[in-house]
Amino acid sequence: MSSWGFYFDQTRCIGCKTCTVACMAWNEDKRGDACLHPEQGIQTNPAYEIPAGYETMQDGSFNHDEMSKYHMKEELIRVTETEYGTGMPDVDILYLALSCGHCGQPACVEVCPRNCIIKDKETGAVLNEKDRCIGCGDCRDACPYGAPQFYKDPVKAAPGEIIPMVKCDLCIERIKAGLKPACVAACRVRALDVLPMDELIKRYPDAKPLTINLSGGISPATNEQTHPNWLFKPKIPRF
Repeated sequence: MSSWGFYFDQTRCIGCKTCTVACMAWNEDKRGDACLHPEQGIQTNPAYEIPAGYETMQDGSFNHDEMSKYHMKEELIRVTETEYGTGMPDVDILYLALSCGHCGQPACVEVCPRNCIIKDKETGAVLNEKDRCIGCGDCRDACPYGAPQFYKDPVKAAPGEIIPMVKCDLCIERIKAGLKPACVAACRVRALDVLPMDELIKRYPDAKPLTINLSGGISPATNEQTHPNWLFKPKIPRF
């Protein structure tokens, strides 16, 4: 079977970040810090009770320190924007939604000292066995696309503290159930798709590998080293 990959249509994307929000919601239980606060029932009760003072403080302001404990910090698919033009009114924005490329030759797999990053034999998805991760950060340093993420910088970990890596796993449980990944299913303008690469190529014959341009894309040399599985339909700059 052909490895699965992403298709992104920049001509459709409006930068709403619905894909990011849907990804975070679906993968809430996979986040790196998901089990840090069992006293609030996160481990045993998905509908855990919100603690007093969770949202606001006595003066009515947001309690960011408390809120940050219970919400996913990693963005497994990120939407960036690049503004260009010659000045008002000739200004436009190019959006880029980018996730793990589930590479044919993943740099993260090669450097992991515990061999806990693997490629799924059925889909080619690059998966992380989080329970075995020691939070060394080598995968993050090796990946040219910023796919491996940590809820806290491993360099700042306390002695004996393990900060596990989290990354896009292609919503593999959804794919194997016949569903699209959360980001694709949620995209209101249908700018994203995920399929086996041979099917993506047939469905989107005008798409190209993601390369460096105004979109903030990736250099061809980097792609040649890792062979990420994504296709891209660029938006032609107007100015």
